[in-house]
Amino acid sequence: MNTTLIPDVTLTFSPECCKEYTGMAFDGNYFFLTVPSELKICKFSLDFILCCLIDTYRPYTSISYDNKENCFWAWNEDSTETLFKLDREMKEISRIGLCPQDGSCPRITAVSYHRQTNTFLAAFTNTVAEFKKNGQFIRTLQEADNIQFSSVLSVLSCYATVCDSGGNQVIQFFTHADKFNWFSCYSTDRKCCTTAGITV
Repeated sequence: MNTTLIPDVTLTFSPECCKEYTGMAFDGNYFFLTVPSELKICKFSLDFILCCLIDTYRPYTSISYDNKENCFWAWNEDSTETLFKLDREMKEISRIGLCPQDGSCPRITAVSYHRQTNTFLAAFTNTVAEFKKNGQFIRTLQEADNIQFSSVLSVLSCYATVCDSGGNQVIQFFTHADKFNWFSCYSTDRKCCTTAGITV
């Protein structure tokens, strides 16, 4: 079954808001978009009206909101194993290192705060793992030599990953309980080729 996703709303930014955004977080009231090329984070209202530009100490590649501590967690490509804790003003207040159980400490490609378990889900090149907020490894969720994970996202009691497999981009959804896996596969030209569901 082929599927084409059509957005409900498409917004056009004014020229001063056209930047090289790489990451986004939402705290329930505002959107925060990272602009590492300018060392900034842009804060937008629910209607995507620019509220302010926040200067940052590092070129943060992406960001995730932590509702338990009312803070943000950010990372960049220069600090490949480090997660930075930011306050509401986007000032660094602490940092932690994330390494899988084998201690190899590969490059982080994405991190998502999981609000139900108060943990982090971290994607590395060939691994997705769960960590406590002090950086302690909990468990490996996925591991594959022939797949490269580029993103991970917590969605209620589930989590989703984006990965490249054999020239195709794959989006996978998992529950923490039974690991039901639903995925959509896209060819490199982004034309949808298949949709399927499997249980692992």
